[in-house]
Amino acid sequence: FFFLNYFLYYYFNFFFFFFFFFLKLFYIFFFFLFFFFLKKKKINNDKTHHKSVLVSKEEPMSSLCLQRLQEERKKWRKDHPFGFYAKPTKKVDGSMNLQKWEAGIPGKENTIWHEGVFPITIEYPDEYPSKPPKVKFPAGFYHPNIYPSGTVCLSILNEDQDWRPAITLKQIVLGVQDLLDSPNPNSPAQEPAWRAFSRNKAEYEKKVITQAKQYAK
Repeated sequence: FFFLNYFLYYYFNFFFFFFFFFLKLFYIFFFFLFFFFLKKKKINNDKTHHKSVLVSKEEPMSSLCLQRLQEERKKWRKDHPFGFYAKPTKKVDGSMNLQKWEAGIPGKENTIWHEGVFPITIEYPDEYPSKPPKVKFPAGFYHPNIYPSGTVCLSILNEDQDWRPAITLKQIVLGVQDLLDSPNPNSPAQEPAWRAFSRNKAEYEKKVITQAKQYAK
């Protein structure tokens, strides 16, 4: 009987020791697990907050661009130079894309450009009107100040030169029209047209007239 009591005494002590030992381990594990998920949730909230801050910082720039382009569209529809056209393109979903326009520049009368209406695209960056739009003719357009890609090289479209946020769509298209018949030999963008304009005016004019007929009014 003595040995039985002795056995039961140590058995229950041993049992309770391990029981409370594992119970403590469980609480410690649960505590660290809870702390881990709490910290993870805080990190996710911080990331979400950071993204929302970034979006909120970008919105004023984007809304300023949109507001200005809406004003430009109203002004153009109310008053634009004769023979020109300009309109926003459509997005895939059919909505209006105010940041990309299609326009047409008529050649001036009594010039070698007069037979054509020349298509351009006007792409406004998100930073507009702080930054100028990019104006492009079709690739390969023949002109000393038009890059082979079609991009127009014009001082009023260069933020490091004469671009000003107050410059309007009307001023841009009129500036491009002036450039057609008044190339700037000091700012060449393509060699063939620049070389012909500088050294062989007859060849240059012949190619311009041929090109103008391709875009006849």
